[in-house]
Amino acid sequence: MEDLIGKTLDNTYRVEEYLGQAVMGAVYAAHDIAYDRRVALKVIHPHIVRREGFRDRFLALEEAVTDLDHPGIVKVYGFSRNREVLYIVMEFVHGQNLRDALRILKEQQQIISLPESLAIAQLAAEALDYAHSRGVYHTDITPSNMILRPMPPGQTNKAGIGVQPIITDFGTGKLAETGSQTYTEMPDGTQGYMAPEQWEGAELDGRCDIYALGVVLYELVTGRVPFETKSFRQALLAHTQQAPPPPRSIDPEIPVQVEDIIIKALAKAPEGRYQEAGDFARALRAARRAVTRAAGVAEPEPKGPPAREEEQAPPRPEQAARPRPREKEHPPRPVVAEREQPPEPSPEVARAAPRQQQRPPTPRPGPARPVPRHEEPRAGARPDRRPSIAPMSPFPAGSRLIVKEPDGNIRTVSLEGRRKLTIGRRSDNDVVLTDQRVSRRHAELVYDGSMFLLADLSSTNDTWRGGNRLLPGIPENWDVGERIRVVDYELHVEAPRKQAQPLSAEIPPGGRIVIVERDGTARAVPIGGRDLLVIGRDPRNEVVISESESSRRHAQCSFKNGKFWITDLNSRNGTRLERESLLPNVPQPWRSGRTVYIGRCRLRLELGEEQELADVSSMPVVVIENPDGTTRRVPFDDRGRLVIGRRFSCDIVLDDHRVSRRHAQVTYDGRRFQVTSLDVTNTTALGKDVLLPGIPEIWKSGEIVHIIDYKLRLEVPEVQEAGLVSESQVRARPAARELITVVLEPMQVRVRPGESVVVTARILNRQRRVDHFTTVVRRIPGEWATVPDGALRLAPGDEGTISVQLHPPHEPSSRAGEHPFVIRVSSGADANLSVEATGTLTIEPFYRIALEMAPSTYVNSGQGKLKISNLGNVTEVVDLAGSDPGELLNVAPAPPQVSLAPGQQEELPLSVGLKAKRPIAGTTQTYPFVLSATTARGQAMNAHGSLQVNPVLPAWALPVLLMVGMALVAGAIWGYSSFKKKKEIRATETAVAIESETAIAVATGTAALVATEEFQAEFQAAQTAAVEATAQQQASETLLADATAQYLATQVGERVEKEQTVMAEAAAITATADWMSADTDGDGLTNAEEIPLGTDPTKIDSDGDNLPDGLEVKWGLNPLSKDTDGDGLLDNVDPAPLQLPTETPVPPPTPQQ
Repeated sequence: MEDLIGKTLDNTYRVEEYLGQAVMGAVYAAHDIAYDRRVALKVIHPHIVRREGFRDRFLALEEAVTDLDHPGIVKVYGFSRNREVLYIVMEFVHGQNLRDALRILKEQQQIISLPESLAIAQLAAEALDYAHSRGVYHTDITPSNMILRPMPPGQTNKAGIGVQPIITDFGTGKLAETGSQTYTEMPDGTQGYMAPEQWEGAELDGRCDIYALGVVLYELVTGRVPFETKSFRQALLAHTQQAPPPPRSIDPEIPVQVEDIIIKALAKAPEGRYQEAGDFARALRAARRAVTRAAGVAEPEPKGPPAREEEQAPPRPEQAARPRPREKEHPPRPVVAEREQPPEPSPEVARAAPRQQQRPPTPRPGPARPVPRHEEPRAGARPDRRPSIAPMSPFPAGSRLIVKEPDGNIRTVSLEGRRKLTIGRRSDNDVVLTDQRVSRRHAELVYDGSMFLLADLSSTNDTWRGGNRLLPGIPENWDVGERIRVVDYELHVEAPRKQAQPLSAEIPPGGRIVIVERDGTARAVPIGGRDLLVIGRDPRNEVVISESESSRRHAQCSFKNGKFWITDLNSRNGTRLERESLLPNVPQPWRSGRTVYIGRCRLRLELGEEQELADVSSMPVVVIENPDGTTRRVPFDDRGRLVIGRRFSCDIVLDDHRVSRRHAQVTYDGRRFQVTSLDVTNTTALGKDVLLPGIPEIWKSGEIVHIIDYKLRLEVPEVQEAGLVSESQVRARPAARELITVVLEPMQVRVRPGESVVVTARILNRQRRVDHFTTVVRRIPGEWATVPDGALRLAPGDEGTISVQLHPPHEPSSRAGEHPFVIRVSSGADANLSVEATGTLTIEPFYRIALEMAPSTYVNSGQGKLKISNLGNVTEVVDLAGSDPGELLNVAPAPPQVSLAPGQQEELPLSVGLKAKRPIAGTTQTYPFVLSATTARGQAMNAHGSLQVNPVLPAWALPVLLMVGMALVAGAIWGYSSFKKKKEIRATETAVAIESETAIAVATGTAALVATEEFQAEFQAAQTAAVEATAQQQASETLLADATAQYLATQVGERVEKEQTVMAEAAAITATADWMSADTDGDGLTNAEEIPLGTDPTKIDSDGDNLPDGLEVKWGLNPLSKDTDGDGLLDNVDPAPLQLPTETPVPPPTPQQ
């Protein structure tokens, strides 16, 4: 990865030097072009980037880590989002790696003194406590991840030592983890500092960092780590099962109090350690003070910066490192350092070598939003001895301090009549802020007669202006309306605006400097006979300006060799002469009529009576009438444009939240004045006419421009009306395109949604100054474009490129077609200088529709809903139709056609039913059907459903009806039999009557008797035959009825029994299948997989080795054996459970002498 040297990453970081290898990647020194500072880049190894889920974890870590702002934690500026190279941008720390320092001291038979060892551990614990309170854990604390940064000469930190330990690589321990990583992949030096819960794979919290820091403290105090291990297995057993040797067994001079602290930090169970890193730090602080008192040495106090920059304190005298007896020397093991440093130890640590001259660390800018540190109140604390500033002039009448509470409430504190106002947590302050993070006396406010001055009183959590801290004890100018942040409180000062007065023309002979302040206030300072005038915020200067961006002694005007010269005095924000930036301490000729810019303040040099003095009152002026009735005047001097808005960087500031940041602008082209409404929320009106955004309108002298409640009037001297304004008084600015050239390559690009395309903006700096250019993409959604962070630095005449990625998402909002876009390139040196280039982004179409039916199953008939969505980026006309295989159903979506815009969704009513009537009897039938949505291009999407039709009579009614029919037949047969019996009885009665008549006939005659006997014999025979036939018929009828009843009972019983048998078999099969596919014991194996293995499906661990059966099968172990390889170590602690240990060679016998 050393081929990155000389390259510039993301147009911002120029890689300059290869520093070395870290665990996750290579470390480089680079130059941050945007902020002109040296940074460290950790470039992640490609094989790590390719791990599953790494990129997501990498970006998710950024928000937590970049918010950390603590002197004991290396500052992380940001993470890259480059698709090819992932890297972390960090503060470049000048100092030595603690691992290297310990190794060098070990070679010299020395270790760090006990008070300094305790101080280093204390400061590291405080840094960990800060990070833990924000939910960030390190999980890899080692000496390799701690850098000792030397303090500036003559200074010590709050622990009284000359080095500040800084922890690096916060969060990257978690970042490197993957689901398949094993502990054998840990880097050298890490295994010796891992807590037992890390070896066991348990959930981690801040107590694992306390254990690791305890190991580091053990090493600092004794000169060795608690467990000297040579293998993974030895380290595992030592940190999980063995007690560390007591520190006093190595060095009896170690105090018992220190030993107790170390032993507690190294407790095996997390519950036995310090529960908070803050508790650990307090215990170390108390032990350090006890050691210092026992040695008869006064407690060291932190030494801050000297009172004056010119008077630097001499370096502290050297202290020798303390030699310590050692039980046994061990050769140093190799350690991969975070950064490669020269082999000499840090003089503040070793105390053995002469002090080397150290460069002070590069100051880093504060974050956009401060992260406060919690200040813990102490019982019986001494009164604050914080710096204070002397009271000055009384605050102006009507001035007041506005305090916005964290809950949004506003309170007002009047300043009138006071000379000083204190802010803090104690009740005796003028402004009491009750948050515990606010210091007792946090800040102080005074007034010097012309400006408000605010000083931070060495508070714990600092006072913030924007993204910058106020330096402790140094009063800073506080502009009216400017927001100051104290923890979660917002404060600003309000004061009546001064009404600008035109300058008097009665100026003494000679030259003068005309000053126009930010708010338009104009005044003149005569030069008189002075040959040197200092310009700045300090009231003792000859020329005092209230500009917030100016330094106390910002610049000076001098007269030498018959010329006036202007010199920048190494100011904080620089000085410009016209458009040229001045080099610090290099005088430049200042000719009459030329303007010097200090922030938004302008100074013009006007000389002698022999030259016509240009009076500010003779210039065109914009008069602003404020809502409260006061007025102010802004002269239109040498500028071709005045920007009006709410931002303090505007030429005319209108302090009203309804005014846009850049609301309007006034321009002069050498002939006429024009006013233009910018892209604003609220309108701008010229007279009664509302201005259209972006269209200039001529603004004549005396006309009123209305912006919210403000009235702006242009006043042009009569002799200068109708375009007679002289170029010496108002000179048109050069066109922006004459100063900056921007070309897009290419101007027209095509892209598929979800993919990206790169547009290169080629920028040529035609100015005569170094400038930093930033880009912004307009007219397309902001999330479609990614521009590089930071700015592109170009020297005069240089050309550079900025790559802009356009990546419309794969969503309906990325509509197909041409999308014009504008890339605006803005100057960092001049907020009013910007150039735009227009291009065209053509988004290719993609098509997708979604069809959803609810419900999908209907019974007999029903009503539902059909939801259709256009998930593509073009308008679709969709035809809807329903069909079923047998064409037996009515499936009718309404309407049959619908037009959908991209992203549009429609819900349509749907009716489903049979075309014919429901069957009277039979079984339940299911009819599948399909609803199809077809676009004009032929793309189809289907939704499947079914209609379940039940007969009118249920299935169980048929057997019942059959039995009822049989019963009716049997009843009919029985009725017929009864009728036949009655008929036979009547026939018998007839025969008896005939027999009686026959007897009478016998009595009457012999001939008749003979005939009667023959007849009687025949009749009896017929009667006998009739009786037999009746008996046979009754027997047949009884047999038929019995057979019918038996048949019906048999058929119904068999059918019921068959149905019950089928249902029982189906239930048994289903239950068996469910059990076989289930994982009853939750060991990762299904019951079907456990049966052939012989393991118990109801036990998660069949062999009792604390490893689930599924995990053992996955690793290739025997789930029925606690020790697969039979080496005496259980599988759960054996680092190589499938490999027998190597036999220890037996040394040969020593020959006898």
